[in-house]
Amino acid sequence: MLAKYLSSRHAAAGAATAVQVLASAGARDSHPVARAYRGAKLMEIIEGSN
Repeated sequence: MLAKYLSSRHAAAGAATAVQVLASAGARDSHPVARAYRGAKLMEIIEGSN
């Protein structure tokens, strides 16, 4: 449970940082960083530990 919590939290934080660094390029739907951010946020929500 703790591993799922920490990994989803760190994945979301890292993806959010990448989106901020890339600015508008990272926010486009087709960009891999935007997909990673959406996936990381879903992991936070779906896992339920957050």
